[in-house]
Amino acid sequence: MAETSQSGGDWYDAAVGARSVAIIGASSRPEANHYQNHLRAYGFTGEIYPIHPRERTIQGLPAYRSILDVGRPIDLAVVMIAAAGVPAAIAECRQAGVPVVYVGSAGFSELGEEGARLQRDMVEAAQGGPRLVGPNGNGIASVANNQFTVAIDSVRPPLSSVRDDGVAIVSQSGIVGASCFLSAQRAGIGVGKYFSVGNEADLGIPEIVERLVADPAVSVILCYIEGLRDPEGFISAARTARETGKKLVVLKAGTTAEGARAAASHTASMAGSDRVYDGLFRELGVIRARSITQLIELASLLVRTDIRGRRGLVLSVSGAQAVALTDLMSNQGLTMEAWDPGTRAKLKAAIPPYLNVNNPFDGGGPMVRDFDVLGAILDAAQADANSDFLIVASCALPDSEEEVAKQIAARYRQGGKPLVAIWQSGTGKALDVFNKAGIAAFSEMDRAVEAIAAALGAGGDTSEPRHRAVGKPSAEILSLVTSAVDAGHAALDEVASKKVLALAGIPTVRERVCDVATPLADVRAELGTPLVAKIRSAALPHKSEVNAVALGISSEYELRQEVTRLLELADELGLPDADVVVQQQVSIGLELLIGMHRDVTFGPVVSLGLGGVLAEALDDVQILSLDAAAGDITRALAGLRHRRLVAGFRGMPGADPAVVVPVVENFLTLCRSLPDEVLEVDVNPLVITSDTKEAVVVDALFVLDSERRPGGN
Repeated sequence: MAETSQSGGDWYDAAVGARSVAIIGASSRPEANHYQNHLRAYGFTGEIYPIHPRERTIQGLPAYRSILDVGRPIDLAVVMIAAAGVPAAIAECRQAGVPVVYVGSAGFSELGEEGARLQRDMVEAAQGGPRLVGPNGNGIASVANNQFTVAIDSVRPPLSSVRDDGVAIVSQSGIVGASCFLSAQRAGIGVGKYFSVGNEADLGIPEIVERLVADPAVSVILCYIEGLRDPEGFISAARTARETGKKLVVLKAGTTAEGARAAASHTASMAGSDRVYDGLFRELGVIRARSITQLIELASLLVRTDIRGRRGLVLSVSGAQAVALTDLMSNQGLTMEAWDPGTRAKLKAAIPPYLNVNNPFDGGGPMVRDFDVLGAILDAAQADANSDFLIVASCALPDSEEEVAKQIAARYRQGGKPLVAIWQSGTGKALDVFNKAGIAAFSEMDRAVEAIAAALGAGGDTSEPRHRAVGKPSAEILSLVTSAVDAGHAALDEVASKKVLALAGIPTVRERVCDVATPLADVRAELGTPLVAKIRSAALPHKSEVNAVALGISSEYELRQEVTRLLELADELGLPDADVVVQQQVSIGLELLIGMHRDVTFGPVVSLGLGGVLAEALDDVQILSLDAAAGDITRALAGLRHRRLVAGFRGMPGADPAVVVPVVENFLTLCRSLPDEVLEVDVNPLVITSDTKEAVVVDALFVLDSERRPGGN
């Protein structure tokens, strides 16, 4: 008897190493009996039990009316009957002691409430028995035992091309999964394991990825997802993959609002914010693909190379290719350093004198006509201490294409530094040579460089602990939130918001709340000059638009004049709750923003980016999880599109990560402790002062859910 649905048990071993398969809904029509056809076509050596209510034999095999009639152990059951009959079939699988069931039938939660009810009934029927994969997919495949329990004819590459290179595919879409499987096989990449998970009624992508990560035969996992039902499980699986050195590559669909709606109707998935996926993938070490083509190209790169640094050395037969690759490398954040002097000198002595030893290296005709010169160039490149990987680029050579490729492949086997080959146009023979030699090969320069950058772009700090404890807010912070919620406020005002930040150890600007009775001379003496004065009112979120802010106040007279003006303006605007905040005017160097919002998929996440007046204009932020470490924060700053501003552009003040990172760490700690009534936090701007280079919060806002009470739900 299998383990219960909750404990998991031996479902994975049964799913990828089945010795017997029952097909519930096997068709008497050979052209429609996909699962049985594929098992037999690929040489499955285990037992196959067709289940059919009327037939006695199906394609030469004894058929059974029920899985309970088989009378022998069954590792994997495939269910392909009308949705209404699936719960009863699952109940029989439980009685038969089947460890895992693949449900290929459609007509469940993807079709609405009636289908969702059937899906719940199906899961209920499996309780205490088999784990379920599906419904609404197209099967499971495992090359190790020739187990191709798949239902789409397109997943039928030639038998000679089926092998296991340590690649696994997990897909929410059967069609996309099948396309990836076939594309990989055609590219010479052996996919050893395949799961089409469909609606993920029970087993989903996170749990399957966890088991694939634990499988020593798997090194690269390719995923197609439209949304995540178990984001915490996915985060855990991704972290496990990163910590164990397994590569997780994800093609995330539903990146636009329209695509998200389509994803919801396709597999009933909630797509979530694409920007959040981008940020968390980077932090988790997940490599993101932007197309099926790139997903397969990344698989090729990861299976065949192990590039660990960003310094590339480009070897080309064409000056035009060399220039184009230089631009592409620079645009993708990859670097090209000069050859180390010793290697450069040795190479210079071994090649024609008119060839210059630069990076990029333009080898011209000698590089492809004289194999001794080619060998010297490749040997020197392998030995160069100033590069982490090589790119060898060539183009159509109809008379010698195959031989040149073989020479490059032979030298690569003698070397060791990661090599990526690019062969534009030509007959395709060079690419075949590279594929057979285990060299990552591309037909276009941009796709090669983009794949390298994507593989290197996934970060993640493995040196610091994760799953940080969720703390409790201090009594004072909780009191501030409780008071505002009890009063029915939609937000904490900026003074209260900054007080919460200050209590969390985040530096805030010095300020005082004033009215007509406030001794302004004392305020000026306490805060110094220059000063800023502005109206504070819950009904006035945008102050500058109505001239409700005064800057550069120096004298007591000016301060009194502006406070009076602002209070009169508040009366004119009908703001009975208004008073005036007077604060120290800081010397603005660079303005950043930090924010927290609750993503529909991942829950609370933090934004870090350029702030102040640039916030909306540039829309340049990176996303962090609440568990982000110092290295993640530093990489987020470096990942901004306008990172040159952060570094200090053309003499402008920048932001030292040593100053910013501790502030963000304190903010993350605060966010982990905030009650659920805090929906959003907006810290904008966080000013890096031009004089002291310190960080200080000038404005902030905590958005509240006034319908909830702290400590409730």
